[in-house]
Amino acid sequence: MHTRPSLPRFVGARALVVLGALVAAPACEDATPQGVDPALHDATVGEVETLVADMPDGTSERQYFLNATHPATARLRLRFTAEPGLATGDRIGVWGDRVGGDEINVSGHVLIPNSPDVGSVTSALIGAPAKPRTAVFVIVDVGGGSNVTNAMATSTVFTPGNNFATVYDKLSFGIMKLSGDVQGPFSYPMTSCDYNGLKTAVKPMITGTYQHYMWYFGSKVSACAWSGIGSEGNATRPQSDSWYNASTGCTVLVQEVGHNMGWMHSSTLACTGATFVDDPTTCKSSEYGNRMTPMGSGCGQLNGHDAWYGGFLGGCNGVKVTASEAGAGERPAAQELLPRVPRAVGPRHVDQDAGRLHLRG
Repeated sequence: MHTRPSLPRFVGARALVVLGALVAAPACEDATPQGVDPALHDATVGEVETLVADMPDGTSERQYFLNATHPATARLRLRFTAEPGLATGDRIGVWGDRVGGDEINVSGHVLIPNSPDVGSVTSALIGAPAKPRTAVFVIVDVGGGSNVTNAMATSTVFTPGNNFATVYDKLSFGIMKLSGDVQGPFSYPMTSCDYNGLKTAVKPMITGTYQHYMWYFGSKVSACAWSGIGSEGNATRPQSDSWYNASTGCTVLVQEVGHNMGWMHSSTLACTGATFVDDPTTCKSSEYGNRMTPMGSGCGQLNGHDAWYGGFLGGCNGVKVTASEAGAGERPAAQELLPRVPRAVGPRHVDQDAGRLHLRG
């Protein structure tokens, strides 16, 4: 399989056009098809889908897939040698070796620019509008029966929903109301961790349409090393799917749907001899260390950043501080005056005190 050297990840539209002009030869026999930028010659092009797998031992794994549209429609697992910094919805072109027909060992990739974002957003300080969402809890017999009945699942997830719906009601201050149904059990015997195949086979059997599909394995699938895995979305483009490996705990139920809406794991840092130090790389990180929030290892309230990101805090409760507003090591004056939540400056991290305090949401 042909491989292509890695290109810079952030390539602007103008750069793509110029590069295209360089590589498009008038007499080339295998010219790039019409409508595809010549800079993406030989690339597999599509939209990224990321999933976060939460392991029983307190670790996690981010998995990357490409819903390819060119040269052929396919869902391909992407394997990178280093963290690519991609998010669900990114359009990319990738080069690399195909493995087994449905995987690519990526040797290079390029981000295809999207349209510019809206410049500003305003909102009320209080009184945010309600955000009702619907979900279906789908029980699937994967070969060992089911450790929950429909009645048990309804009580746990929806009514009263102490491990799911009620938790979302409390952590959103009554703004996000999760309602839905339990369906199944359906049958899909599994000997491998074919969770996407399960979704594809069972979804046509679901009655009705929902914003979140919670696929529940009635018995533990040993081939799946995780307790739960969720498609990773964002606030403006939530994803819909999460899977549960015979686990109905509050943290895993809430967390995987939280990944659908763009929330990351809530970690902590433990620094020797101090609460915090100038060089946080000397501290020990615990990915699920926050014992209060379901995005960590608890079942209480969200941290401030996640509450703002979810739209549960409005107005000046959240402000964006840029590098131009404070030098390295300086505390921005605006944060001296008002108790505000630091806003995310990237898809993975939150920066406060102009880079001195590094938090992972």
